[in-house]
Amino acid sequence: MANLLLPAANSPRRLLSFWLVFTPGLAAMIATAASFWLQANWRLCAVVALAALVLPVLLKPTLARMPYRAWNKLVRIFGACASRFTLMVMFYILIAVGRAGSSLALRRPDERESQWVPRSALDPRAFFVQHRSPAKEIDRSSWAANLYRWSSKSRNYWVLALLPFLLLLSALDTEQEENYPTNIYTLF
Repeated sequence: MANLLLPAANSPRRLLSFWLVFTPGLAAMIATAASFWLQANWRLCAVVALAALVLPVLLKPTLARMPYRAWNKLVRIFGACASRFTLMVMFYILIAVGRAGSSLALRRPDERESQWVPRSALDPRAFFVQHRSPAKEIDRSSWAANLYRWSSKSRNYWVLALLPFLLLLSALDTEQEENYPTNIYTLF
């Protein structure tokens, strides 16, 4: 979402540039509706709509402040809804995988049946092998590549079905880090 969120509207140039990028699409929609209802020439309607939208903002750029803020609010709402939807899809993929091939017992146990699962301990020499040189195997630049390597090494190929959704979630992230000055002294 960081690609769609706009920075604070603190300069008239920023507002004007936003409005000049935003206006042609809005003018085209208005011109299409006007030419349909008025049975007029589309190009004439487009020129009139474009002039009516651009001229006031050229004279007073602060008029674009409200649409600028509305854009950021809509982007945050879209990001929140899209990330919830993506999480729902991921959840249903996990549930489908769990039902298809999971060894998890989802039935209620019989009263006389124990839920104890016997485990055997590893050979003490295996503990050294378990954690050998993780720095060579982990690529710190790409978590997606690490996930792919892990899923292929552990034969958990179903995790690869989640990778596009995880990438989409990272793109839809709307949380922004606030940068506060470090030299502030406050008494609470």
